[in-house]
Amino acid sequence: MGALPPFLALMMDNYSHSGFLWSTGYLNEQSRFTTPLGEGLAGILFSPGRGLFLYSPFLLFGFYGLFMSWKKKEWMPFRWLLLGIGANMLLTAQWHDWGGGYCFGPRLLADLTPVLVFLIVPVVPRLKSLGLRFVFFLSASYSMLIHFLGAYISWKWEVGSYWNPYHHPLVFMLTGGDLNGFSSRFILTFVTVLLILSATYLGWRWAKRFELRMRDISARDNRGGFRRC
Repeated sequence: MGALPPFLALMMDNYSHSGFLWSTGYLNEQSRFTTPLGEGLAGILFSPGRGLFLYSPFLLFGFYGLFMSWKKKEWMPFRWLLLGIGANMLLTAQWHDWGGGYCFGPRLLADLTPVLVFLIVPVVPRLKSLGLRFVFFLSASYSMLIHFLGAYISWKWEVGSYWNPYHHPLVFMLTGGDLNGFSSRFILTFVTVLLILSATYLGWRWAKRFELRMRDISARDNRGGFRRC
């Protein structure tokens, strides 16, 4: 019901400029779902030019949270999010221009980002595992690095082949890209690696303090007994 007002507004806008409720600004492109499903899914998730998991790999934990919601009853409401995620990915993967054209990274999956971040919530208790915690903060730091590069490096957004490794920002930077000279490339590499290590270290320290605090609270509750409201 909450999505109904903007949906109606979109249809009114379509009708005002084209005379048809379902005709968008892309004219007839909205019905061109001609990409094979397997090819499109691989592209939007794993291609160097547009793959979600090559630009924001920490979002894999969102899919892990979705899996956990099917194992524990307390996370049951999260299961319904699978409908929206699945529909979005299936439609995007089969659209003729699944790469999104002139953009940085997985543009057409941007609307899923808040949902996938929200789905990480069921995974948080699992982060007490040292190995899983390290993987999470490393992938989050890597994601920040990639988007840092997207913001500051001179970039040719419209790429010819989304599967060319050179079109991934990290490969683009390390192979020279549009940077001028070795010195600037070295400095930028050093700064970004330093940012990754700093973010990982700070995140790790925060998680450790949070875990110790939870243990302290649990120990005090066990000593004093549980109080019922």
